[in-house]
Formats: sequence, C-alpha cells, structure tokens
Amino acid sequence: MSAKSFFVLAACCAVAACTRERMPERLDGFNLILINVDTLRADHLGCYGYERDTSPFIDELAAGGVTFTSAAANSSYTRESVASLFTGLLPSHSGATGWNARPSPSAATLAEKLRAANYRTVFLSLTTMLTDAGFTRGFDLAEHLTKQWGASGQGPQLSKRALEVLSSGDARPFFLYLHYLDPHGPYDPPPDALARFAGPEPPTRLELYGDVRPRLAELRKQGFGPGDLRFDDLVRRYDAEIYDTDRAIRQLFEGLRRSGQLERTVAVLTADHGEEFLEHGFVEHAWTLYEEVIRVPLIMWAPGHLEPQRLSVPVSSVDLLPTLTELLGISHDPPDADGRPLFSFASGRAAAVLDDRPQISELLIAERNALRSVRSGRWKYLHAVRWLPPDDRAAAAAAQDDLRSKTGGLLPDPWAAPVAEELYDLSTDPGESDNLLEREPGRYRELRSILAAYKDRIASAQRAPTAASLNREDAERMRALGY
Repeated sequence: MSAKSFFVLAACCAVAACTRERMPERLDGFNLILINVDTLRADHLGCYGYERDTSPFIDELAAGGVTFTSAAANSSYTRESVASLFTGLLPSHSGATGWNARPSPSAATLAEKLRAANYRTVFLSLTTMLTDAGFTRGFDLAEHLTKQWGASGQGPQLSKRALEVLSSGDARPFFLYLHYLDPHGPYDPPPDALARFAGPEPPTRLELYGDVRPRLAELRKQGFGPGDLRFDDLVRRYDAEIYDTDRAIRQLFEGLRRSGQLERTVAVLTADHGEEFLEHGFVEHAWTLYEEVIRVPLIMWAPGHLEPQRLSVPVSSVDLLPTLTELLGISHDPPDADGRPLFSFASGRAAAVLDDRPQISELLIAERNALRSVRSGRWKYLHAVRWLPPDDRAAAAAAQDDLRSKTGGLLPDPWAAPVAEELYDLSTDPGESDNLLEREPGRYRELRSILAAYKDRIASAQRAPTAASLNREDAERMRALGY
C-alpha cells in the first residue's frame, strides 16, 4: 500500500467510525506534532493553489485535515514570530521584539504547559536562530541539529532524528516541535529536487544574499524580475527546496505510521513567515508585512477528530497555543492572551469557530523597518514608524552591525507617530497595490482604532522589551542567514 493510499484510507475509516459514535469532546492524551517550515509562503503550495507540484505530501495532509486559507504569521522575522507562536502573545505584548526577540520568562510557553500535563516534550531544529534558551524552555530534550548556518538539504536528517527520539519506548504522550530550515535562503536544493522543476538555465546563477540583495537596483534596470531567467531560476530553487522539505515530512509520517504512533496524534503544519519575490520591490523577508511575507500555511490534521474542511476565516499564529491546549484538554486561561481557540466543543465535537477577530502582525527591528499591520475582514492597514524604501535597504543591511551598536537594537519609541500608512481591500486587491487610505477614511479610522485599542490593552501588562545585545556568535548566525 502506498503512503498516499494509507492516508486516504485512514481518513475514510476515521470518518466512517465517527458516523457510528460521537466524537470525543477533546483529544485528551493525544500526541502533538508541530511542524514549522521556515520561510514557506502559503501560495507556493499546491493546496493553496500553486501551479507547480511543490508539495504532494502536504497537499495530502491538507485534504485530510482543516486548512486555514487566511492564516497570518505575527511577524516576518523568525524570532518574533516563533516567540508569538510559543506564548500566544504578540511581540509588543510579550516584549519579544527586535533582533534578539525571545519568549518572555513571565509568559508560560506551549512546551511548559504540555510538560506540566505529563507530556514528553522534544524540540528539534535546523535553524540557528532559535538557540536562545527562551525558545527551548519547557522541552525535556532540545537539539539544534546543525551549526552550519544557512545549510540546505538537511530536512531528511531532521525527520530521521525525530523518529529516533520517538522510538525510545516512553509511554507518555509526546509533543514534538520540528523546525525545518528550507526553503530559507540561500536556496541550494539537492540536484534531484531542482530537476523536478526543469527550466532554461540562466546565464548566471545569482545568490540571494551575495548577489541579489546588494545589486538589486542594478539588476532591476537589467530586467531582473518575472520572465528573466535569473529571477525565474531563483524562484525555481526556492520551490525545489519546498519539495525537498515536503518529502522529508513524508518520511516523518511514514515512519510514525509504521511505528503505530499516528493513531492518537494531532499534527499541525505552519510557517514562521513567507518570502518576497519583488511583489513590492524587494526580496527575502523581515522588511515588510505585506501578504507575501505574513500569509502562511496552517493545516491541522487529526483524522476522525477534526473534520476535513477549508476555512477562509482570518487566523494567526498566536491562536495556536490556546487552540492546541483546548484540543488536548489542557487548562489554559491567561487573562491577557492575544490568541483564541479556533475550535469549540459546545456541540460535543470539535467545531471551527468562525468569528472574525482582527489579526495584528508586528515587525520591530530598529535597523530595518518597524511597522504593524491590522487585518479586519477584507481590509488591511499598515502603520510604519520606520520605513526604508526598497532602494535603501541593501545599504541598511550592509551597515546593520554598526547601526546596531549605535541604537542598542531597540526602537526609541515603538509607538511613535507613523511615517507611512497604507490601506488595502484584499478582496479586490490581494497584491496590495492600490492604497485606499485617502479614499476610505472611515475604514482607515476603524483599523487605526484597533491598533490604538491594542496599545491601550497591553499597556498595563507589557513586558520589558527584549535586550537586543547580540554576542559575536549570534551576529555571525544572523549574517549567515541573511539578516
């Protein structure tokens, strides 16, 4: 039986069983796998409409699970984003802002909550951005599988190690957090993965951080962009890394199937942020909060317990902690949480909650751009307190070490008056190209008031901003990953 046939059969049997008896109210004692794929745009997956077959296995998971089609990361920078995912708090609220953002010691993490509920907690990562102890707090085992900063093609190694760790015979339910690095730059996929998306070879293969970023203005004048072989090759390599990670995730699930560990398991797949490919004049991430860098996949899979469906209600990463603790029957009731459970059990089974709560994302890097976004329904508002246009970003990136020593890495006033504002109707303008700020004053006031209410709400509980001092090794890690 093929792996695909297995997952289809498993889902069908589970659905049939649920027609015979009522689903349990919660998934008490179920295992939890949380997969975070670095830099993965939702719109480069088949289950989100992409034309290339980058994600055959993730597409299978989506077909058998709950797929949120409007999920947002709460930052476009890894540390801010993962801190929000682990705590259920937005960056400004928890103090996890800037280059050295990390979960606040005063905020209980998802791992701490699950360990307190007798879960075995395991953290395995391929990124060097999460080595701070704040990210591994609450994990019984935490391993950073590579010290080679920005190394590609190591997804199979991560999956193999996960299967080894879970084969120990520990009878407790497990919480497994896996952080795959690809498709993060520099986009260096295995040759067989690249060959899957064969295309004309470019005259010169460009490296994202060494060639494209510092020469982008010059390259744009040469025609660099969609249709240019050098640009198309860059995107092709990004897509090939998605495929390589997809088959590594398949390797993980097939191993868990063989060991019988999938039967009582909830699996979640998401991303810390996306990636820019000139949609707004620049490349990479951690510069803006446009949809290409904050729209991420969110798939929740538990056949027989979560009814397969596609939901368009806007959700975000801070919703995961309250959602997962609710699903697993674990107490979670912090008075100041920014997220909310995405499922209700009022009917006796897990039913999606379809309320339209505004979504807030933040990027607060003193040496780059500092801004917030608010999405409410189809409307999205961007509020920047520091803004560098695309042509100024390469020079700012080159000078970041010097700028960091002068600023201390923290914004003097993260709630300063905006230097730039934008308003978009995503239903008619998903590419965020037509700024409606002056034509929709009522909508502008409405979304700006949401941001003001957020500021007021967190004022009394706001933690101290993360100290931004970086040691030499941290600075090297960040440079190697393009930050």
